Amino acid sequence: MILVPQPKKISERKGRFAGSVSSVKRTTKSGMGKEAYRLEVHSDGIEIVAGGKAGAFYADKTLQQIKKQSRDGIPCLKIEDKPDFAERAFMLDVSRCKVPTMDSLRRLVDLLADLKFNQLQLYMEHTFAYAGHEIVWGDASPLTGDDIEELDAYCKKRFIELVPNQNSFGHMERWLRHPEYQGMAECPDGFIHPLTGDKIPFGSTLKPDEQSLSFLEELYRDLLPHFSSQKLHAGCDETWELGTGWSEPVAKAEGVETVYLRFLNRVNQLVQNQGKQMLFWADGLIKHPELIAKAPEGALPVVWGYEPAHPFDLQCGFFEEVDIPFYVAPGDSTWNSFSGRLNNAEHNLITAARHGHRHGARGLIHTHWGDNGHPQTWITMLPGLLIASAVSWNASEPPPPLASALDKLIFRDESSLGSALCELAGIDADIPVARPNRSFLFDSFFQDAKELKPRLDEITEEAIYAATDRLDGIVDGINDARPKADDGAWLIDELQLAHDMCSLGLGRLIALKHGRNLNSLRPSMIELIGRYEEIWLRRNRPGGLHESSERLRNVLRTLS
Repeated sequence: MILVPQPKKISERKGRFAGSVSSVKRTTKSGMGKEAYRLEVHSDGIEIVAGGKAGAFYADKTLQQIKKQSRDGIPCLKIEDKPDFAERAFMLDVSRCKVPTMDSLRRLVDLLADLKFNQLQLYMEHTFAYAGHEIVWGDASPLTGDDIEELDAYCKKRFIELVPNQNSFGHMERWLRHPEYQGMAECPDGFIHPLTGDKIPFGSTLKPDEQSLSFLEELYRDLLPHFSSQKLHAGCDETWELGTGWSEPVAKAEGVETVYLRFLNRVNQLVQNQGKQMLFWADGLIKHPELIAKAPEGALPVVWGYEPAHPFDLQCGFFEEVDIPFYVAPGDSTWNSFSGRLNNAEHNLITAARHGHRHGARGLIHTHWGDNGHPQTWITMLPGLLIASAVSWNASEPPPPLASALDKLIFRDESSLGSALCELAGIDADIPVARPNRSFLFDSFFQDAKELKPRLDEITEEAIYAATDRLDGIVDGINDARPKADDGAWLIDELQLAHDMCSLGLGRLIALKHGRNLNSLRPSMIELIGRYEEIWLRRNRPGGLHESSERLRNVLRTLS
């Protein structure tokens, strides 16, 4: 039997209960912790003792998982359970083209509840329908106030806190690219990206002045009343060009870190004025550990990193040392990928959870980003969700056997869908070209041929054969899959699309490596684009689809 998350303590007993689970005896016991519970199955009945309503809810979720896997009655047992992290969040990027439909969001919330998450954040840059700012979100199919209030109520019934998440310093390019907002940019005419060396034609960071603060205050007043949560994740990460434009004179005199911290404190005051507590990405402080003790009063830093070797131990220790409550944020490694990078995600999540828990982190925020058009399909985020559920509830235990857990608990498939998904998510192991935060097959699909060719010598023929064999084997698994989940047909289509995008990436890699004409890939690419758009619209709103699929069309234009 597989339970996700794995309970802290299970004692098996002889016998089985063959009665109805609707006649469970329920008791509330103070002092247990509001999410703690004890579940006992006897041959003559079932008893749940919980510390609060949430604990009773989680006990029911555990019982449902047991029942799904029990054919001839429920086995007698005793479970004593409570979570390691008080807050177990999932953060979904809804600003890189893909905004889910309300049906998809409700489905997501149901899944999060089944996996005992208690918080959801929808990462926004421009995808809320802010009054008077239609030029920014007009083509994005944004979430409205009514959408948020409906989703907030749906979450609360499932003991999930819907936390607003609006970036408020860096990553404001969706606003600053428009002439109407250009004057609020640190670098109105663009900047050279420090990581890629690319010339970005518009700003991404707000200039830290009163105009920007007034702008943020307006956004907060419009957004926050629709949420019942008393928190706001204000982002404030990756302020790439800070100190190189409008604020350069002050940054030269006082240091860019001082400029950053001063504005961060002002944003915190805005959030507090709205009656909320601010969360913020901690990278700006961690660059200068001497400033950590000066973090905005009452705000909650989020220590993030997405590679297995990220120094969570060191960085979490910074905040424990000065007694500042904090969160830890790993990710599912699906972005800049079609298949997900499962090995990377598993190590990253385990490392973050264990070091975060050891240093007393208040919560774990599991992130799903949508960089470069959010081309990864819904199904690819599911392995990471199971791992995050497991390690945020029980940080000392290894994650469950994923393929079996997916089949038993989500797909309801007695054959092969879970194995096929996990096999595809491991394809990066066949082409071990080190690229942080991305899959090489993703690059070989999208990257300009001139940029890609110098790296092709790193790819051996043995690696190509291994990846080809893996993709061929996955086709058999997809064809044999028989999921009984109500969206089972969609899940199969999504995995097939992810497989075919990896296959085209591999085909382009092989053609470029061997100097072959790319024209033979055109028919497959044309068919794939049509399928990509059809599958997108099943779970997501149309806004952003054209921008995302245009990236595929740009590749098509090079296939000659």
